[in-house]
Amino acid sequence: PPMTAPEPRTFQARELHEALALVRRELGPEAVILETRRVPGRALGLLGGSFVQVTAAGPEFSPAAAASGRPPKTQRRDAGRRSPAPSPAASAKADPYEPLGQAIRRRAAVAVGAQVPRAKAGQARFARLRRRLLANMVPREICEDWLSKLARRRPGPSPDAQRRALCDVVAEALGETVPLVWPGTRIAAFVGPSGVGKSTTIAKLATRAVVLDGRRAAIVTLDDARPGGTALVAAYARALEIPCIRVRSAGTLARALRSVRDRDLVFVDTPGFRPQDEGAVVELQQILAQAGEPVARHLCIAASTRLQELDRLLATCAALGPDAALVTKMDEAVAIGTIFAAPVEHDLGFSFVATGPEVPDDIAPAHARTFANALFGDETP
Repeated sequence: PPMTAPEPRTFQARELHEALALVRRELGPEAVILETRRVPGRALGLLGGSFVQVTAAGPEFSPAAAASGRPPKTQRRDAGRRSPAPSPAASAKADPYEPLGQAIRRRAAVAVGAQVPRAKAGQARFARLRRRLLANMVPREICEDWLSKLARRRPGPSPDAQRRALCDVVAEALGETVPLVWPGTRIAAFVGPSGVGKSTTIAKLATRAVVLDGRRAAIVTLDDARPGGTALVAAYARALEIPCIRVRSAGTLARALRSVRDRDLVFVDTPGFRPQDEGAVVELQQILAQAGEPVARHLCIAASTRLQELDRLLATCAALGPDAALVTKMDEAVAIGTIFAAPVEHDLGFSFVATGPEVPDDIAPAHARTFANALFGDETP
């Protein structure tokens, strides 16, 4: 019987060049690229993040083979888990067939939903900055976008001039610092996973508000179920001589807030939750919705949070409608780059940055310079 051409196969990897390397290794340098797209990690049974998926065939492939209807075999760069075959709808539109060598030279994702950006030739002189950003775990797409904007600014050749210009680019990407509360609003609630440092953050901000700014503050805590959950904020409330009210049920939140109506600033401490526990987040949202007045919601995120964890956390907390991200434990993080996905990819601005354990000193508004210092350390001019 006549020989049939091998059927197409799909390969998945975190980055395009990794997927193309798999194609070259498995199908040879003359392989034909049929389709390139980005698929969410959830489609592969993983949490958060996304993958580049390349469908390719050997050089003997003919267009008629694509109509066979047989699902392509899949190989992932990560440990041997197979992904489900692409749906017919997803595979209906294939890119024009392209030799692997040409695809590697172009190094761009064709028809990829979240396009993998290419480094422009003019950015070669920023190699040191690129290495520093990537070493700090800034997502590659964000890194290349920043460097593209840096190139358009035409900074001078000195490293100091380039770093200063990059700091300006980062500041524009982060936008304005989100305030604790807005005019006409007096309640700030702090939400986030267990152990992220919400209570310590409240202690810092409450102390600064009372001692440094002369605000009439109060604390309301919903964290009564956790052993010792209210101990820290209660201790600081006593030291500051301000009210600290424990709310034991949803129906009593509005009553507690009315009891401190004479206070112009109220901090609300909330129970921690697991990043994947959507039920706990929905329950917390229902409680805050019964406040009877507007509540500014600050999502506390540890500076060392990985990208997949951050994506999952933000997806879970969408029901809360957070107004800002508050970065905690900056001093404990080896690399902080993934948190930039919050404002850049999820449109969630920063409010404050907690830089250490000391109360009330180790917290500050989330100015771009704070992040630049963390990214470049002593190199920041």
